[in-house]
Formats: sequence, structure tokens, C-alpha cells
Amino acid sequence: MLKEGEKKAIAEISDNTEDEAVTQTVLGLELLELNKTLNKRYKLDPKTKGLMIVSVEDDSVAAEKRLRPGDRIVAAALKDVETFEELNKLIDKTKDKGRKRILLLIEQPDGNSRSVALPLD
Repeated sequence: MLKEGEKKAIAEISDNTEDEAVTQTVLGLELLELNKTLNKRYKLDPKTKGLMIVSVEDDSVAAEKRLRPGDRIVAAALKDVETFEELNKLIDKTKDKGRKRILLLIEQPDGNSRSVALPLD
């Protein structure tokens, strides 16, 4: 498991950096930034966007909220997110406002969506 905010390459599909599968750990979740190549690899609709959950830290609030690998974060703090940078900026803005939790919109593999609030500390 990666430390909070750490990134690592988990697979390299070609020399094109857009095709490289990079993960980042945030809020107890190891996330994968989706792109067209990864959507094809995971048999997702080519237009699928968001951050796919690769793993969930045991005994974390994210695990208690039943977030699972394959779920996708599609929005945070009521704003669409597609990249680590977008999510990290929203986390920082939420912290700057003095809030202790961030609201995430999660899309599950079966197409259902739900909202989950995770602590920022």
C-alpha cells in the first residue's frame, strides 16, 4: 500500500505516457486515473471518466463505507473529477474551508451511484 499522496506506475502499456497506469493513494484509497487505453483494458465504456478504486486500506473509514475496488470516484465536493490533480485541489479547498469531511460521488460497476463522506485527516 502506498503512503498518502504517493504515486506509482503499476503497468506500462506502451511508450505513450497517456497509456501508463499510475496510481495514487488518497483518503485510504489507492486510485487509478482512467484514460481511453485503460478503459479498453478494463472493458469499460470508452467515455468512462473518473478515478477507479484499485484497493482500500483495511480498517479505514473508506472500508467501513464499503468502498470496493472497481468503484469509481466521479465527483468530489459536488465537482466532477477525472484526475488526481482535480481531486487533490478539491481536498485542499475543502480543508481550507475548515471542513473535516469531503463528499464523494461513487459510481459502482453495476451502474449504481451513491454519495460517501470521508474524513480529511
